[in-house]
Amino acid sequence: MPIVQRANPPEVPGLTDVQPERTGTDFGMDTIFKYTSNDHEVLKTVFLCVKLAPLDPGAGGNTARYPDDVLQQSIEWAEWQIGGTVLQRLWGDEMHAKQLRSLIPEDLATAYELQRAGLTDAERADLADPALNPDGFWVYLEIPFWWTETANKHWHQYSCQRATRLQIHWRSPDYILQQNVANTRPLPHGGALYIKDLFLRFMVSALSTDVKNSYVEAVKGFGSNGIMTLLTYEQRQENNIVLAGSTGTQIQMTNFNKPTYLVLIMIRREADLQPNYLRNRRFVYMPLSSYYSDASGHRLHAKLTDLFAKYAMNGQEFPGDPTVNLYYIFHSDYADVVQYPMGNMEYGRLQNPTLTIGWDAAIPENYQIDLYAKCYNYVRLVISSEGRSGVALEQPI
Repeated sequence: MPIVQRANPPEVPGLTDVQPERTGTDFGMDTIFKYTSNDHEVLKTVFLCVKLAPLDPGAGGNTARYPDDVLQQSIEWAEWQIGGTVLQRLWGDEMHAKQLRSLIPEDLATAYELQRAGLTDAERADLADPALNPDGFWVYLEIPFWWTETANKHWHQYSCQRATRLQIHWRSPDYILQQNVANTRPLPHGGALYIKDLFLRFMVSALSTDVKNSYVEAVKGFGSNGIMTLLTYEQRQENNIVLAGSTGTQIQMTNFNKPTYLVLIMIRREADLQPNYLRNRRFVYMPLSSYYSDASGHRLHAKLTDLFAKYAMNGQEFPGDPTVNLYYIFHSDYADVVQYPMGNMEYGRLQNPTLTIGWDAAIPENYQIDLYAKCYNYVRLVISSEGRSGVALEQPI
């Protein structure tokens, strides 16, 4: 039987590379990419592609090397913007945790190969050795914005009235590269910049006219309200240091001013943050005996034990060096908060919201606890008089 060919397929895949608006940006600076609207494309995924310079050792005698999983550790945050409105901010640490939570082992292995992650100190030293890689080396990181995972992996760029931007805020080179107080950070070999080259690579699809028209008509069918899409994102509260010998701590959740449906707790060794992560021990495992949150002494949810948190509350444990344990505090009675955004907590409206954490035994060293509040907004798409759609970011009522 002959194979039927579509004369006008609904989607034609392709690649589009975007250069930064400004050249010469480096660690400690901001890099901005602009994707201008066109007449045909939807965006599917986005990869950050960076070429790093080889390194010359600094003072102190340590072997020069980049940190493991260098891009995620070098990025403070990445923002997806349209017309000056920030639709989503992803933190480098949260991207790292997201990979652990969501990728199957085969996909995680592929991601780590692209990211130069999971390497030993010696392997990272070889990568940065001018004798072995005189021109430097490339690393690639997929940035998991919400539209790459929902809405059928579609960002309808052709319908945007304003340019879309992706902004990256890089951590300082001292924080990234200095290995300890006795060694100054290594310097880029043969130049002044650690980042020799970078660009964004979008996987795109060109839509047929029929598909675009059906999308426009679907939005018009909603009238002036347009299509409401639930956008989930994170707010972060970091640098909560718990001293060695403690059996518990209280953290005021003062940074969370959006409707929050769960809080993610992550624990790391403070020693690995002074001044960087070069030992690749980004998380620690110290079983919690219990935790709960309250506002001025009024309990917001039941006191949860470690066992209940890990199993009944979807806590996850990842073996490795070290073991990673992520704890979740839900504020919703529904399993699918994306479909049923009912249960939530607005900590910004509460007086003295506090998270209380307890351990069965004294912790052996200083820990840093970071909290990520999972929040949501609505993205509203509305057709303009010219037949193109605008995007607005709204808080749900």
